[in-house]
Amino acid sequence: MADFSYKKVKGNKLRPIIPIFVSSGKNGVQYEVLVDSGADCNVFDAEIGEAIGIDIKSGTPDQIKGVDGRGIDCWVHEVRVTVVGEGLVTVKTAFTYSLPLEGYGLVGQNGFFDHFIVRFDYNQGKVSVTKNNSPLVN
Repeated sequence: MADFSYKKVKGNKLRPIIPIFVSSGKNGVQYEVLVDSGADCNVFDAEIGEAIGIDIKSGTPDQIKGVDGRGIDCWVHEVRVTVVGEGLVTVKTAFTYSLPLEGYGLVGQNGFFDHFIVRFDYNQGKVSVTKNNSPLVN
């Protein structure tokens, strides 16, 4: 199990932001992501994809929508994601040039929660991540 402290962001709000390692098989970078149980998928800034050698617009085009209903263009690629101490998984991730989050990627249901068990403890300011080794996990 990997434990991380919530991070203070703009306005001194606490958020479950954790470091991950993202790679394409060629290159890799460390990247901070918001662990969001309400997000459908992983969404990373296109600059991260470019840094690990991905031609962003060669991916599968898609559009993601937030709670405001506005669509954001993105391109889906398979990448490797590592949570320190919990192992590596290969997942589909959307990359966008329009990430509205303040420098953080987003990990969600497909691509993160389907591979890791996550426990949020807001009162203690901690988020715990454990790789799910269940045979039901792809």
